[in-house]
Amino acid sequence: AEASTLPIDDTRAAVAGIRKLTGKHLTLYTDIAIGPKVDVLPGMFDLAVPQWCAYFGVDPSDAESWHITGFVMQDKTRFQATGLLPDDLPPFSNGYQRGPYIWAYDQPDTYYCRHLVLHEGTHAFMDLVLGSFGPPWYAEGMAELLGTHRWQNGQLTLGYFPRDKTETPGWGRVKIIQDELAEGQGKMPENIMEYGPRAHLQNAPYGWCWGLAAFFDAHPQSQ
Repeated sequence: AEASTLPIDDTRAAVAGIRKLTGKHLTLYTDIAIGPKVDVLPGMFDLAVPQWCAYFGVDPSDAESWHITGFVMQDKTRFQATGLLPDDLPPFSNGYQRGPYIWAYDQPDTYYCRHLVLHEGTHAFMDLVLGSFGPPWYAEGMAELLGTHRWQNGQLTLGYFPRDKTETPGWGRVKIIQDELAEGQGKMPENIMEYGPRAHLQNAPYGWCWGLAAFFDAHPQSQ
């Protein structure tokens, strides 16, 4: 579905307590207080774009003018009241992407808040620059794979494989797989590839899609 353009009134948003942060590739609206949690996001996003280009084999010049708008929301009623969270979006628990717009709810963990913006940013890049996400397992697997990141001293690494859960607080994809395996609920690749478009209203499929994408990404025959 073609995304309709959101009529954004900066003054109205500001009066409602929503700040505007601008980067080259991301304009971000947020009601989260000034601080490193979200204020680094436009700059981080700009560092992600060349890495998405490199991963998907896109000429960087093709993404030079690519730009999206994002909303990171603490109190969603502020965004609803100012028209920044449209009524026709489907229900989502953490983040959502439609056309050149991404939405994410604030998270207790700074890491996971940033992960969601990079996850939804991956969707937007695949949708708008590549022209397709592929099937649900691939769309979510790639968004999870490339949203999993390391951010240190202003350096961003996408597609980071966490060595320890303390590196990715709030994310929990490895734990999902470990817990389901312990319960005898392991999944074969074909089971993961059969996920339908609504499977990801639950959290567990994100873990499995990340696991499959990480496996294919690391295996010499499929990398």
